[in-house]
Amino acid sequence: MRQFKPMQQDRSVTDRIIAQVREEIKTLEQRVADLKAGKVFPQTVRVSHAPKAEPVPYKDAPEWAQRDGVRTAIFQTESRIRAGEHFCRDMGALVDACHGQPLREVVVNSARFYTARVL
Repeated sequence: MRQFKPMQQDRSVTDRIIAQVREEIKTLEQRVADLKAGKVFPQTVRVSHAPKAEPVPYKDAPEWAQRDGVRTAIFQTESRIRAGEHFCRDMGALVDACHGQPLREVVVNSARFYTARVL
């Protein structure tokens, strides 16, 4: 496993993750636009809200289920976009606040933190 420097010393990993999430947001925004324009459709939709009901292919579903499936796909994708935007905002603020700050020394005063249980 690769070890990275803490963000107080190196913000490049955090900045790269934020950039990747922003690119994903652009892709998701295009998907929402395509769903709204009728260019793309969900692969499957639910025709029953019973717990064990299997989704059916979009083309085989009744019209009401197709409309509901598109609305659901739009809602879920927009929700994912909002989560990504919040993640980028919060991680950006965190790295701005932490980068360049000194590392904090943590004193462990109990040996129990150093013991490992071997089975």
